[in-house]
Amino acid sequence: MTGVSPAPMKTLLVVEDDDAFRDAVTRHLTEIGYVIIPVRTTMEALDVIDSKCEFDALLIDIYMPRGNAHGIAVARMARQRRSKLPILFMTAYPEEIEESQGLGKVLIKVLRKPLPLDQLTDEIHALFTIAPAP
Repeated sequence: MTGVSPAPMKTLLVVEDDDAFRDAVTRHLTEIGYVIIPVRTTMEALDVIDSKCEFDALLIDIYMPRGNAHGIAVARMARQRRSKLPILFMTAYPEEIEESQGLGKVLIKVLRKPLPLDQLTDEIHALFTIAPAP
């Protein structure tokens, strides 16, 4: 499935504090047809979530630097505002995977970083293959 463009075009809010990784993800997903709203901090993410900005899924790092809300806390807030929003978590810290379990069953998956961009692509394509509209 890798390399196949999604139809119709989907928009993802990508929340990642690592500039190089966020830029690589943004560039890769844009090249294959996704619209990306990239943000560095969870406060920026909450601003987008609270705005009238339309997006189809949330791709968020769980562990954020000091001074930022935890990715799971942001996902909970996003779920309160957009109850059917599909969420993909990313983390380099496997112990944080357990914390994501209390968010309900609406397409939440945790991806271990580092992950190949092709694997990320496949996971996002799968998300939209089975996801209800947010």
